[in-house]
Amino acid sequence: MKKVYLLLLALGSATLSFGQKVEFGLQLNAGASVFAGESASETSAITVADAGPTSFYTHNPFGSKPRPTFGASLQLQRVGESGFILGAQAGAEQLRSMVNINKAYVADGNAVPTEQDADGESTMKADFFQFQPYLGWRLLKGSFDLDLTVGTDVGFGRKMQSEGEATLEDGSSYETAYDFSKPRTDFRPRIGLTLYRGHIGLSASYAHGLTNYKSEWDGNNPELFLRAARLGLLFRL
Repeated sequence: MKKVYLLLLALGSATLSFGQKVEFGLQLNAGASVFAGESASETSAITVADAGPTSFYTHNPFGSKPRPTFGASLQLQRVGESGFILGAQAGAEQLRSMVNINKAYVADGNAVPTEQDADGESTMKADFFQFQPYLGWRLLKGSFDLDLTVGTDVGFGRKMQSEGEATLEDGSSYETAYDFSKPRTDFRPRIGLTLYRGHIGLSASYAHGLTNYKSEWDGNNPELFLRAARLGLLFRL
């Protein structure tokens, strides 16, 4: 995968040797993301105990329900006379997903945990430094510019944590929190459209994660991938 992108970038550089212009921009992103794969879940349970720093936690916080995301990036691209585009974005973002809490296991001291129905949710937050090399084509030029681009997100993980809350059938409420190890570098092929009028642009993109977050876990075919859809507001010079 990496070799293919490097080859495309090299070809793009050769294509843009003449008749090119350089565009610089700042982009603000918002959207939604989810975890997908056999190990992602719509519902989960929490454990509530009274001992130890990790006594309150969500069993499977990797939710398949979307949550809002946000980020910001800088963009630099070169556009050839033919409309061919070679560019890159770099920035930071937080991707999120949600799982509903429908059960709780409550342990009091050394007693066997008791099961209760619960109502709540848990949100997974994954922070990344983001780099995206891409190629593309300017489909329209004039009063409006329309760019179609394909590339890959390379997400360098900073931190990942889950936060949840749930109300049990007996009326008691609990909050859960857990800090995970730093996320792995995530490769997410990405396709996008950007429409410009003058200095202002609106973008829409989708990124399809290939990195399995549970590739080193035990179990039956553990699979867990990030997916992200984004809308962006861009100002270009």
